[in-house]
Amino acid sequence: MQERRRNQRIELEGKLVVKRMDQGGKAERIGIAINDCSKTGVGFTCMERLEMGAVYEAFLTIWTKEVLHVFLEVVRAENKQNGKFEYGAIFIGMSEMDASRIETYGTIQKMNEYGNQLRMKQGKHRNLWLELTVIVASVLALALLVYFVMIVSFQSGVSSTNVTMRLADRIARIVFVDPEQEQIETVSRMIRYGAHLALFFVVGLVTAFVSMVIFRGYFRILGILLSGAVCYMMAYYTEYFKQYVDGRHFQMTDVQLNWYGCLAGIFCMVGSYFLNRLLVKMSS
Repeated sequence: MQERRRNQRIELEGKLVVKRMDQGGKAERIGIAINDCSKTGVGFTCMERLEMGAVYEAFLTIWTKEVLHVFLEVVRAENKQNGKFEYGAIFIGMSEMDASRIETYGTIQKMNEYGNQLRMKQGKHRNLWLELTVIVASVLALALLVYFVMIVSFQSGVSSTNVTMRLADRIARIVFVDPEQEQIETVSRMIRYGAHLALFFVVGLVTAFVSMVIFRGYFRILGILLSGAVCYMMAYYTEYFKQYVDGRHFQMTDVQLNWYGCLAGIFCMVGSYFLNRLLVKMSS
């Protein structure tokens, strides 16, 4: 249907009570629901069939709960499938004061809509800055973690062995009354294996988190694959370059421990993501 309105339409809550004025007989009051209204006309629906070009007396309740006494001429009619009729009517002889009331409300409504749009834009900007802050903070945290891994991995053999053996000796004396050297060395190996797993578990967890922050939607699958590739490179090359450090050597078993820790961290982050989505869906 071609749009022929020359003034902004205003949505109002309320009803009209109309009666036919251009025919004789008893006036019939019909309740109708207002769809929209402007200073030149009104759109409404009702269950009764009205005649095109007919003039009706109307009592229009506006937003201030004031009742405007007006006359309407039906200029548009449409039969809806739900048994209702939709009409468009123009005001006949409406006073300038009443027209200005409707126009004033239209101005207020337009300002409110503009304010809502402005608040939505500001909210989007705040969300964008928050996302950028989270991304930058996540990348910095990952960079600090990588730096810490490098420091630990490239310690000299003497320093690394001394730290591990002192810790193993303390733990062994707690577990055993009078630990033998073999028992201390066993505890030392357990500490070393646990350190590999724990450290790279954190690496996998943080790397997966960063990838899920940066990538969105189905691209998160690509992000997880990339995080796995980055973790494997770190797991391998932190051990590979140890052969160039005094007193250290390369062992594939350490690479495997690093990689298993990374996988555990990645699976933990992905699992927590889907668990959170499931809980949100169940709560809604």
